[in-house]
Amino acid sequence: MRLVRFLRSIVRTDDLSAAMVLGLILAIAVWLVLLPVNRSIQQATLMRFHLQSPSFLAWCGLQVVPAMYNMENRYWLNEPIRVGDDEISMRCVEAGTTNHFPTRMLTSFDARYRFYRERNQAEVLLESRFQDQVLATRWHVEKGPDNSLVIRRVWGD
Repeated sequence: MRLVRFLRSIVRTDDLSAAMVLGLILAIAVWLVLLPVNRSIQQATLMRFHLQSPSFLAWCGLQVVPAMYNMENRYWLNEPIRVGDDEISMRCVEAGTTNHFPTRMLTSFDARYRFYRERNQAEVLLESRFQDQVLATRWHVEKGPDNSLVIRRVWGD
């Protein structure tokens, strides 16, 4: 009842701001309802989590969509080890799962403390899954001046 009255008052008063808020809520609801069945929406959501949206504007637009527990996000922290005179290999020192945004494993305070306090460089592999869709990215992280982090994406699907 209240919703019907609210909609009627929007139409009667031509309240543009209320219509915009309602339109945004409906757009988000449609996005979330289509997520399980639409491969394009699934891919766009995965790309959002790995900072691979086609543009900054597309990434910004998706920030209003709630980041629920609908993706399986895993990470692997690898550190370089010398195998021979000229050969370096990567050794996994930690692996796990994370909710919402896997790239925060690179930047959050907790990651800085746990991952990089004893390392000058590391490699982080991030993988997100939704149904049969998988997106993986690999990031190279180095300790910069004043214990800052220098992060660059090495590759991504």
